[in-house]
Amino acid sequence: MLTVSTWPIYHRMLTPSTFPVKVSGMGKPNSYHHHNLREALLAETAVMIAKNGVESVTMRALAERVGVSRTAPYRHFSDKTSLLTAVAEDGFKQLQQRMAAARGENNLHSFYQMGIAYIQFAVENPTRYRLMFGPEGIQRENNPALTAAADDSFAELQGVIELCQQEGIMKPDDPCLLAYAAWAMMHGAASLLIDRQTHDDIDVETFIQLTYQTLISGMMIS
Repeated sequence: MLTVSTWPIYHRMLTPSTFPVKVSGMGKPNSYHHHNLREALLAETAVMIAKNGVESVTMRALAERVGVSRTAPYRHFSDKTSLLTAVAEDGFKQLQQRMAAARGENNLHSFYQMGIAYIQFAVENPTRYRLMFGPEGIQRENNPALTAAADDSFAELQGVIELCQQEGIMKPDDPCLLAYAAWAMMHGAASLLIDRQTHDDIDVETFIQLTYQTLISGMMIS
């Protein structure tokens, strides 16, 4: 049976403090054209929630930081909820891109690397991750764009599982259910790390290795 312990670790997983969130200073007045104002608003909102949490975001404060009129953000977002929904959607798109970039020619290795990429994304972006998944999360009902972005990131994981099944190295169970099981394991590990719920003397790299060893040993064909 293949186990994670037989594979080299290509991305050393470090503690959450090793991934400080880079934040900019207060925004200076700028002249944004209509075609990039939305991106500027999303980027600055991400900075605000990283520094001071979701509750710190107001449309007025955002406009001041970006350097536009108080009414300018409303051209793209009807209210704070609409804005935060877009930030969560953008987060899922970034997560999907990170997972896709982790894929290689070896499907089993890609499955492992996707999990590392997922956890690293959470550790590097804890506040946004909580907005996407946690108690502060945006409800996906009546948000088709957010739902689609979340589904795309899930599809990356399910896709590589299906490829492993086609190779005959992973159990021929429902690939969607296997993907949910893997996602639950990744999400649990990520949440423990970003919420600092592990003991201080726990070696994070070993923790990640054992997490995947347990997951994959249950999914592989012996």
